[in-house]
Amino acid sequence: EREYLLVFQNNHELRATGGFIGSIGLVHVDRGVLEDIDVQTVYDPDGQLKEFIAPPDPLTPITDRWYLRDANWFIDYTVSARKIADFFEQEGGSTVDGVIALTPDVLQGMLEITGPIEMPTYDVTVTADNFAAVTQEQVTYFYDKELNRPKQFLADLTPILLNRVLASEGRDPLAVLGIFTRLLQEKDMLVWLRDEDEAARIARLGWDGALPEEHPGLLSVINSNIGGHKSDQFVDQEIDYRTSVQGDGVVEATVTIRRTHNGPTEALPLEYPDGENPAYKDNVIYQRVLVPAGATLLEARGFTPAADVPRHTFEQLPVELVADPDVAEWQRTQQAHSSGTVVGREAGYQTLANWTITKPGETTILFYRYRLATKVAAPNFVDPAKTFSVYVAKQPGDARSTLRVEMRLPDGSVLSHTVPQDGITQTAQNQVTYRGNLTRDIVIGGVWTKN
Repeated sequence: EREYLLVFQNNHELRATGGFIGSIGLVHVDRGVLEDIDVQTVYDPDGQLKEFIAPPDPLTPITDRWYLRDANWFIDYTVSARKIADFFEQEGGSTVDGVIALTPDVLQGMLEITGPIEMPTYDVTVTADNFAAVTQEQVTYFYDKELNRPKQFLADLTPILLNRVLASEGRDPLAVLGIFTRLLQEKDMLVWLRDEDEAARIARLGWDGALPEEHPGLLSVINSNIGGHKSDQFVDQEIDYRTSVQGDGVVEATVTIRRTHNGPTEALPLEYPDGENPAYKDNVIYQRVLVPAGATLLEARGFTPAADVPRHTFEQLPVELVADPDVAEWQRTQQAHSSGTVVGREAGYQTLANWTITKPGETTILFYRYRLATKVAAPNFVDPAKTFSVYVAKQPGDARSTLRVEMRLPDGSVLSHTVPQDGITQTAQNQVTYRGNLTRDIVIGGVWTKN
């Protein structure tokens, strides 16, 4: 018999591992059979937390304590999942065998398998096409205000969905497998298991939300919405990543991140209370850009000063906050750069962190230039062909990022046999450009030879 904690992450309000945790579900499985599922708003267990734990500093504008709902702070999902499981226990829950994170895209994918589901209590029929709009209406505005259980719609829908998916006789099993494989590869679904052997199998499949170990050309842009409401559903992000290998093997890179808030043109036709329409809310983001360890930051600009970030005012707590050891270790690595950027370490990489606020209808542009710590060895007589690549890791839950990568080698070099096959343009013998949607992790590279 096993117990798993489902964590529903709303990617309209992005966090490091996929989105704000609004609901959780405890699943009981006996010999592979779903016995029971209990879905509830995260605020119910959070209200039982007796310890006063200090949150990571970037969360302090919106909370004076750390709770389960904000526990997915760490970029590496295996770290965040352990923290979620710990909070669940501290808030009166059981010791679970695993934590499975889901964005709304997972439930939408399940609806592709099951077909429409009638919910007569709510007078709606839920389909894969209308799931997002119906859920937002029911969870945010149409719930019973006297019972005050805004997540009840999700609590009622989830067990029906799970049972129908598990009892999907007559459906093509390969099609079902394909949907879940896509959701896992695109990081809309992340899996952490307590058993080490089982966790290792999940890691080999790449489904545990961990980053690759020390890739010399890694880039990942991780956005955490801190008081920006559900505005991420309207924000397009363009990532432009350029690497240039000098003649002496030194590698310089630039990253330009362009964020456009399309709220005024994409606003949903829903009746919101005054001042509550997320399409017209500022998108407030604490952004961590992961680059290879030891990189030297040369230039950074375009971000919002921390002093300009809106902060809630909280009453004085009755007790002193307790330091979480993982948070304390994370914060120990955070150092202020002369540009105002916070340079830190996380998940085996270096982080370049800043605040960025994008107002409705506007665009913000952040720019970084840095030098890698390790030189690249050029082809030579003994070893006439080298490989050169970059690895771009997608943020879980992010559905609106595009990617442009430019790789340039020293003059006299030839870059051939490039990957991936789609999206690559050879702009010169020693230079290639890739363009595409960032829907999953991607490696871009080729074979480096000399003329």
